[in-house]
Amino acid sequence: GIAVGMATRILPHNFRELLQAQIAILTEQDFEIFPDFPQKGLIDITDYDQGNGKVRCRARIKEKNEKTITITEIPYGTTTTSLIDSIEKAAKSGKIKIMSISDYTAEEVEIEIKLPRNIYAKDTIKALYAFTKCETAVTSRIIVIHNKRPVEMNTEQVLRANVEQLVDL
Repeated sequence: GIAVGMATRILPHNFRELLQAQIAILTEQDFEIFPDFPQKGLIDITDYDQGNGKVRCRARIKEKNEKTITITEIPYGTTTTSLIDSIEKAAKSGKIKIMSISDYTAEEVEIEIKLPRNIYAKDTIKALYAFTKCETAVTSRIIVIHNKRPVEMNTEQVLRANVEQLVDL
């Protein structure tokens, strides 16, 4: 036979929120559910269409002072090493200017960036989001086997099908 490959990518969700959504379905109440990333960070769900679409993930960057920037949370799908590498690459190509970068990550993420003279944190933060892995886009697409056929669903449809199956059991 001929095999058909189908790519699916389901973003992580908070288990308690999934349970609350299932309770809302059972009690016929409205609900909203969004991805929840273990690495924290900030997300923009403008292009997220209930599980099918794009989520932009950003690092949480704080201005310690006008010459020091601290990254305390990183975007989903990156590591501190890959993030630092992307910052160093942007610095080498002249897109951003940094004096030094130090990784103090232990239990919590802490990457400190020192800036040279005449370069200020506010401008550098904007450049970090634009030219490094401080901002990434993650595309979600949920394809499941439903009634013995591959079907594209959204998170609400998957939850409703799951609740229906649980009730049947």
